[in-house]
Amino acid sequence: MTTPGPISVADFERLMAKHALWVQEFARRILRDHHAAEDVAQEALLRLWQRCHDRGAEEPCEGWLRAVTLNLCRKRLKAAGGFRNMSLLPWDGSEALAAQEGMTPEDKELLARVQEGLKTLPSQQQQCVVLTNAVGLNYGEAGTLLGLSAETVRRYCFVAREKLRAAGASKKA
Repeated sequence: MTTPGPISVADFERLMAKHALWVQEFARRILRDHHAAEDVAQEALLRLWQRCHDRGAEEPCEGWLRAVTLNLCRKRLKAAGGFRNMSLLPWDGSEALAAQEGMTPEDKELLARVQEGLKTLPSQQQQCVVLTNAVGLNYGEAGTLLGLSAETVRRYCFVAREKLRAAGASKKA
């Protein structure tokens, strides 16, 4: 069995082209700060370079890179006083608002109801719903940021969605 050698610059450039944008966007959606996201993405990609230099480029790295980026975001948030001190609301839904040109009037109305409904939820339920639905984290990743178990995040999301449905902030009843 041979040990992989250091990664070539060309191989690393291919990895960068494949991963750099989504890593930065993933960090931006968590941190809600473009400059902080750039710093986190650079650090994550530096760690990818170090890892590939030691192990070669053949090993799949997307899951590893997502975990590294999430942990770097968590570390940055913790240094700034913790995620629980950050307010995700008022969630302006900027990603959803940017896509409104292609939205039907019904979808625009639904988005407005969801934004209003989120304001009625307790803080941790708001955070869980926004992190899983708007940011796109899974329950474990959201739990890592919030200091909760994945099961607790799942439960908070379930309860929050039920409250939103009852308040008419969802298409489903």
